[in-house]
Amino acid sequence: MTLLGLPVEVLSQVIERLGLKGILHCRQVCQLLRKLVDSSVSIQYTIELLASGALDGPLPLPSTSNTTFSKAHRLSTLRSLNTAWKHLHHPPNSFSIPNVNWPTAYELSRGLFIQDVNENWWVAWQGRPHSTLSWLDLPSSLHGVVRAVEADGSNAEGEEPRWMTHDFDFRVDGFCLDVERDLIVLVERRAREWTLPHDSLSYTITCVLHLLSLTTFTHHPDAAQPTISASFEYGVNDYTTVITLGGDHVALLLSTNIRDTECTNWFFLWDWTSGVRKDSDVVCEKGVIPQWDTVCFISHSALLLPDTLGSVLDIYTFTDEPGSLVRAVSLHLPLQSQIARLMSITARSEPAPSSPHVCRLDGSHANAPRTYQRRPFTTDPESAIVVITMQYSTDENLPEPEQTLVAHRSTLLELARRDSRFVTSRPTHVDTCQTLYWEEWGPLCARWGLSATPRWVCYTYGQRFVSMGPVPVRRLEDENGEVSRPLNSITVYDFNVMNAERDIPTDNSHTRTDFFPHKRPTPPPSPMRSEDPHMRSDTPNTHVDMRKSSGNIGQSESDSGSRSFISRNTAFGDHVSEVQNVTTKSVISRSRIFESDIVSSLPYRVVSTHAVFDWDSVMIDDERIIGVKEGEMMFGLESLEVLVI
Repeated sequence: MTLLGLPVEVLSQVIERLGLKGILHCRQVCQLLRKLVDSSVSIQYTIELLASGALDGPLPLPSTSNTTFSKAHRLSTLRSLNTAWKHLHHPPNSFSIPNVNWPTAYELSRGLFIQDVNENWWVAWQGRPHSTLSWLDLPSSLHGVVRAVEADGSNAEGEEPRWMTHDFDFRVDGFCLDVERDLIVLVERRAREWTLPHDSLSYTITCVLHLLSLTTFTHHPDAAQPTISASFEYGVNDYTTVITLGGDHVALLLSTNIRDTECTNWFFLWDWTSGVRKDSDVVCEKGVIPQWDTVCFISHSALLLPDTLGSVLDIYTFTDEPGSLVRAVSLHLPLQSQIARLMSITARSEPAPSSPHVCRLDGSHANAPRTYQRRPFTTDPESAIVVITMQYSTDENLPEPEQTLVAHRSTLLELARRDSRFVTSRPTHVDTCQTLYWEEWGPLCARWGLSATPRWVCYTYGQRFVSMGPVPVRRLEDENGEVSRPLNSITVYDFNVMNAERDIPTDNSHTRTDFFPHKRPTPPPSPMRSEDPHMRSDTPNTHVDMRKSSGNIGQSESDSGSRSFISRNTAFGDHVSEVQNVTTKSVISRSRIFESDIVSSLPYRVVSTHAVFDWDSVMIDDERIIGVKEGEMMFGLESLEVLVI
């Protein structure tokens, strides 16, 4: 029996597993396959998931109607969400969620906002011996939390958002979470002071990581032990705690700005399921004093640990073996001018990478948080971007405007793997460290020179990154002399390459929409040639064009990947946005900071609102933009203003 002789149901399942390019090429083989691809809801849903950088969501709960979770419904919902993100469609009103606490730590992931709260900043600064966590499910149109606006404009009543709390008998110094794994990791830091000869002080610092279930706040069932810990002695106790998750691993960084003759930053890496330490002495080489300000996982077996003093983005890989952490590649940032100094680096990427050893939870899993249970689809962690923010100063110690760099996780991982000798069957574990200068990797793999990142660090999710820009509007005074909040417009950058080179339908119709690939001549080999779709070649238009087109949409469409265009959306009256697809290279000139101009070319789509918002900061996840209103003098969180896209 030939392939075309297979039953339609079987043939459809085969096609769905070909990947996006494979499906699109398969569609060009013959009329039979074209008709099958175009008419199959399941294949169309697979295409939309792959093109959107998304994964199919958990199975429905047994008590849930299957109609709501059918593939036809999920396809319709995903297309509508993509359309809304393109022009920042949202209801004219936002959801205001009051909050009167001062969070010393907070996190936003997969629709869950959680914070460590205190009565006031003074109590928090004093370090009281216990903590309270407060959290809530944010409003959603995907899984029924609060009200969803129906097609006829009416409101469908759902669950009201409400703050939940849990008390702990220790001071929470930091935390991170993985909603899909029902995991939260809390850091408890203890310090004992010692007086040394000549009245100098030393500290024994112990960090205890509590591994808990998000739903029960008891010992997580996947962890072999309820806590893991590390201790060290040093003459400094002024550390900033950074903790992050990646699959089965948790990374802890204690960072200080104090420079000394020894390594003053401390980095630890564990497999949290077994408690095995993966870090080793190779992280802090003898005679080298790195300044680590941030750490970020780029896969379940690789992480980004930049060295601020060296102006390099170091990528480390590790295996299942204890002490297996090694540096795979050092990606140099652009050369600085003689008067410039790099002061700090911050890296952020969400959601957390998934573990290859754990099956994704379905909706009936007893420990799956309700926010996760009811999602029709989720963001694919492998498609996410990394947003890197750098703060420079000049010889006058004057801070320069922040510099923002964006690259995909998959691109950084590909650079770590390139030209490396594998010592095990695991493709990310290497025993040699490469060095790549900016000119060798940055111009083709990244984008430099975007808007500054917001002060609240939850500014990226998946392939999107949100920023705010001040609007030159006169601030008003009320009868008590109180000045109104400053007004800002919202800008969303979308680094899904396909969104930058194809149009998404602007209507809400659920009719079939085709992907039409257009083959182009194969270019000569490029030194950066890779299977990674986010790595650009010097020769434009070297990839299969996956723009999405529809005959009933009168919308401008770029005819190549070599120019940008702007289209305007007026669907929501005053909520007008400008959409620009940027597919050309950019040249950034900052002569006070850098020796030469910075060239970069990663395609992106940028949407800016004409509407203005009186927010102090902004956050983002896969279906929401969350405005932050702070208390006086930036102390306390007054409210969250949620726009459901």
